[in-house]
Amino acid sequence: MKDFNELEKLEKLSKSMSEEDSVQKPKSKLPFIIIGIVVLVAIIVGVILISNNKNKQEESKPDTIYEESQDAETDLSDESGSEEESGLVEASGEDNQQNTDMLAAYDELLKGGSDTSDMYVTGDVSVGKDKDLKPGIYDMTFIGGSLNGYVNHPSFGLAFYGDNNEVARLILTEGITLEFSEVSKVKFTAVRKAKFLSELGQGEYLVGKDIKEGKYKLSTNGSLGNGGVWWIWICTPDGAGGYNLDYSQEYTAGNTDIAISLKEGDVLSLSCDKWECTGEIVLTELN
Repeated sequence: MKDFNELEKLEKLSKSMSEEDSVQKPKSKLPFIIIGIVVLVAIIVGVILISNNKNKQEESKPDTIYEESQDAETDLSDESGSEEESGLVEASGEDNQQNTDMLAAYDELLKGGSDTSDMYVTGDVSVGKDKDLKPGIYDMTFIGGSLNGYVNHPSFGLAFYGDNNEVARLILTEGITLEFSEVSKVKFTAVRKAKFLSELGQGEYLVGKDIKEGKYKLSTNGSLGNGGVWWIWICTPDGAGGYNLDYSQEYTAGNTDIAISLKEGDVLSLSCDKWECTGEIVLTELN
């Protein structure tokens, strides 16, 4: 009986321990650990990718700006080039060039002129690097024939008249045309050095190079003859590369009390019917 009771106790004890093991035995955490590690790795990889992408975008910005800046500079350079190719003086014809600063251009014109031999006039004479006459400052001498002529300049054109050996001072820039009638030959002598003059024949004179700036009383060292006239034009820069006719006057036997005011950069043009007058215009500075 005792053995039976002991056996029963052992069975109950064994059953009780089996139930306790089933209750107290912890469940495995390994799947959760693996999932956590995967999520953490994914987060780290995502952060790294985002950071790298942001750095690449920031590094690419300076290149884009530089390229845009280069494009802008190229556009400006093209515009500048086109302005530089526009040259000195705007005149009619395909070779026209614009005068941006006659005072600066004058020095270059002094270097650019080229003497000519006697030239037979068979039509208009064109001024240009590859034309009949190179740009420059010239004393033009009329040789043969009874002369009428005109400088086809858009800003300070000059009509000239004369006979054999009459001389006219001309400022000839790219694109200008000289028109002649009733003349057989002319000769051009390049002026190489600017100097201030007080006695002026027919021609074009730049204030600041050929004439000192100032106020002057006009007279003549010749005679006006019967109805002789000196035509006087003062052309001033218009601020856009050209000139405007600012003042005109006639010096005649009945109108000799004349004074003019000249500013640096102005162009003084003088013309006279040389069959009726001789000599030159004399400038006397006024205080």
